Amino acid sequence: MATVTNRIVSSALNGEGVQVSLDSTDRANLATLAVGTEVTSVASSKKGIVVRVDVPGTTFIVAPNNQSARFDGTAVSGLLSVGEQISY
Repeated sequence: MATVTNRIVSSALNGEGVQVSLDSTDRANLATLAVGTEVTSVASSKKGIVVRVDVPGTTFIVAPNNQSARFDGTAVSGLLSVGEQISY
């Protein structure tokens, strides 16, 4: 199992995808991350599915498993904060 750390705050609204932004160290993990992979927010235990991977860049998009839920962290409701860890 791999874990990456979000580096830019991103809005995580109900039923919408959230962008996870990586630094240059975690960027190497994008090569092993495929669309359809289930991921988990380590702090909140919320699960989601990867719906887009920007392999040349440093981001991927996660949609919540439940369309009435959010894929957010624990620091601020409705946001995926800087420092939130995502495992897959």
